[in-house]
Amino acid sequence: MKNKSKTNNEDVIAAYMAMYEISFNEAIIMSSRETPKERLETYLEWHAVYEHTSPILERFPMISNISIEGLACHRPCIRHRKGPLRRQRKPSNQALDTHWDWLHDRGKFGLDPYQKSTGGKILPYVSGRWRDGTPFSGVNFASQDYLSLSSHPRLVKAANDAATQFGVHSAGSAILMGNSDLSLELEKKLEGHLGFKECTLFPTGWTAGYGIVKMLAQPGDHIVMDILAHACLQEGAEASGAKIHRFPHLSNEGVERRLKRIRTSEPSSGILVVTGTLFSMDSDSPDIKEL
Repeated sequence: MKNKSKTNNEDVIAAYMAMYEISFNEAIIMSSRETPKERLETYLEWHAVYEHTSPILERFPMISNISIEGLACHRPCIRHRKGPLRRQRKPSNQALDTHWDWLHDRGKFGLDPYQKSTGGKILPYVSGRWRDGTPFSGVNFASQDYLSLSSHPRLVKAANDAATQFGVHSAGSAILMGNSDLSLELEKKLEGHLGFKECTLFPTGWTAGYGIVKMLAQPGDHIVMDILAHACLQEGAEASGAKIHRFPHLSNEGVERRLKRIRTSEPSSGILVVTGTLFSMDSDSPDIKEL
């Protein structure tokens, strides 16, 4: 890694492209409007993100030679939305075989999260099989069934009764007669329990995070988001059409700097700050009170 105290213009532009998800020309314009101190702050913030991911990169030789500029070109957290990975998915691309080799290697080295399947109830001790048929068993640290509600006798009975009365699924989204008396009743009970005027059900936690960000922000707004925010929040932000500004993980100072920049250039624009209460990958939390 290059000496942080001495940066060239290419490094700074790469940092702006990554942290603000903007084009090369936009990065040049933004950096030219800021002071040398502000440019250095942005560069150091990007290095902080790079250092957060570098231990992961070093574990995998196939990607450990990626430079900070290379990471910048492929967006924070190595997200290849518009990079080579998307192009490799096209059947007409001759590099498609390389993509399949990549998928094979993920499974070979135990990096494919979709290669395991369970053989029964989700319990504290679980058994199942790998994709190649090899059995496994052990203590289950991967489940999100934190309170073991999926196997609670009362819930199992209620689910059986509901399936008998309504069928095994709604057969459509809410807009296509997918709502039922049960779902509306649950919304009403949640409204009373939480003390809210209204409540809306989502089919999964992922869609809830995605939907709420996409609903609150719109083109012309700004979203200031933790760079390690959950994928559902990241995807919702991109789908909203708002301008996204990512700040270093848990950095309230980074939030403040971005808010000042946005308010200076666009005093009347809407701003949505997005973070998490508990980050699942690192088990850390932001200082919400200070934020």
